[in-house]
Amino acid sequence: MENRAALFRLEGTLSPRPTLTGAAWLSLNARRVRARMLGLSSFALAGPLALGGAASRAGELAWSTLEGMSEDRLIVLGELYADEHVIPDLSEVGVELLERCRTQGWRLALLTDNLDVIAEPVARHLGIDVVIANSMDLDEHGRATGKLREPVLGPSLGGRVLEARLAGHGIDLRTACAYGSHRDDSPLLGAVALPCAVTPDRGLRRMARDLDWPVVG
Repeated sequence: MENRAALFRLEGTLSPRPTLTGAAWLSLNARRVRARMLGLSSFALAGPLALGGAASRAGELAWSTLEGMSEDRLIVLGELYADEHVIPDLSEVGVELLERCRTQGWRLALLTDNLDVIAEPVARHLGIDVVIANSMDLDEHGRATGKLREPVLGPSLGGRVLEARLAGHGIDLRTACAYGSHRDDSPLLGAVALPCAVTPDRGLRRMARDLDWPVVG
């Protein structure tokens, strides 16, 4: 079992806060007034896009608001956001499942389309050593370009990008178990040996019922 992993999606399974919330918080806490105003304008556009199903485009707009922010500032704000807004509200159900997997000897991995500067403090708190997340692209001066570093993980985690990232940590997606809460998590759950829907939304609950996947909550 030592080479088999339990994969936990941060959004939904462990945290009620969506990815765009983290981007908004980072943007609104930028030092420069101009950056804050640009952030508000972009989020006014990103919200309707996300609700309309164009989640990838909404994400691009959201992360573009961080253009010009230094790497050090990103790290500090990411830790603050994780400590103040994510960790205090971690799902009891999700954490209980994670601890059960730890007790059973599974290797733990945290998956998210959020930034690594937010995900890594959460992973440290939970005792998870593998983090699969996005990173901001930086220019030669160590400042954010406003784009995510390629290859980008989208809201719907799965496919070759995720498989390759996990393989880099010695994790085979096909022998793993995975926990997700949203319909966007269905590619992930459909690719693993042992899928589980955790307090799923309506779309994932229906899919779990049709495919006979275990449902918790």
